[in-house]
Parts: sequence; C-alpha cells; structure tokens
Amino acid sequence: GTAVTAVPNTGYHFDAWSDGVTANPRTDTNVQADINVIANFAADPVHRVSDGAYFASVAAALADAGTQDGDTLELAPGTYSGGIVLTKGVHLVGSTGFTPLAGPISPPSVVIDGGNMVQDGITIAAGVTGASVSGLEIRNFTRYCVHGVSGNDNLTITESVLHHCADSGVWINGDVDDVTIDHNEVHDFGFGSGVAGRGIVIWNGAKRDITISDNYVHDGAGCCGIELQDGTAT
Repeated sequence: GTAVTAVPNTGYHFDAWSDGVTANPRTDTNVQADINVIANFAADPVHRVSDGAYFASVAAALADAGTQDGDTLELAPGTYSGGIVLTKGVHLVGSTGFTPLAGPISPPSVVIDGGNMVQDGITIAAGVTGASVSGLEIRNFTRYCVHGVSGNDNLTITESVLHHCADSGVWINGDVDDVTIDHNEVHDFGFGSGVAGRGIVIWNGAKRDITISDNYVHDGAGCCGIELQDGTAT
C-alpha cells in the first residue's frame, strides 16, 4: 500500500498509531478490509526558555544550532530514560521549589531513570563550562548519578535528589574552578561490586572555589559522604 505519514504540529511529536504501530510513515500490505487508525501525538517535553522552542529530547535541544551556552532547558514533569550528556553549558531545570532539608521528602516531578542499565545519569562533557542541573530526581544508574568529566568550571548542582547509583551520587574530575553543590539529597549509593562509593566527591587536580552546602547525604556504602580526593583544594 501507500505510505502514510503523521505530521505533528509545532511543539508536538508523533507517539504511535491507535492500533499500537509506531512506524511513521507506515505502510500496510495485504489489506483485506478498511483500516481506521488515529495518529496520536504528544507534547514535546523540553522547553528552551529563551525563545519558546520545544524539543522531543534534551539531545535534540542540544543538537539544535539555536541552543547556546547559558540557555535554560526546562523539562516537563514525567520520567525520562537516561543518561543525558550535556555538550553545552546549559541550565537543565526540572521542578522548582524542592526543599529536601525541610522534610518530609517530596521528590521533584521530573525523573531521570537509568533502569539499572546505563552508567551515568547526567554527564557534563569534558570542557563544558557554566552548566547547571536543578530540580531533578536522578536514579538507578550503574555508576554515577551526575558525572563531571573534566574541566567543568562554573558548575552548579542544586535542589535535586540523587539515589541508587551504584558508585557515587556526584563525581567531578579536576582541575576545576567555581563548583556549587547545594541543597540536594544524595542516598543509597556505593553498592556496586568493588566500588568505594561517595555521596559527593571532587577528585584529582586543583579544586578552587568549591561550595558544598546544605546537602542531605545518607545511607551510602563504601568510603565517604562528602570528599575532596587527591590534588589540592583552595
């Protein structure tokens, strides 16, 4: 038969046909009777605040030439499959108003879930500066919930819940300047085989202007809750 394509309006993406088929375009063969299906669309969940553009994923937003360092990418409430690699110095923002120290705990409504199949939840790529992560629940990764690869100056991680990552909650590699890790809950880390987990650790090289404040770190296995390891700190 003839291929049929479902075309979404701006700000939406194709989800599936009403009979469960996910191919788009779709081509039906050996048709013996009329087929009546409806194309289902879903709102794009990633909002670039600067110009109101919407994207189907964080990766799509980062790949867009219009996304620049300093832009805010706002995620709609829901659960997203991880991991996510930040290749630009953007502000990745989920729900707001999270206060983990005020208890009882109310996790953010935006969840990044690795399903215990993916190494790292959110990776800040080498050399990316000025990035921030806030208002997210990041869980179920086989290594780090948040991983700063190297040279990630001016990095902020705030108002998030990081848990059930097999190695560490936050692992940042130096040299690094001006890092703020504030007002997060980090728990149930370090349970992976052969690891000495940390809740929050900045490792290697020179560490300058580091602020780690008002975090609730608990129920970890392995080495430490919060640590500056190797190198120097000023």
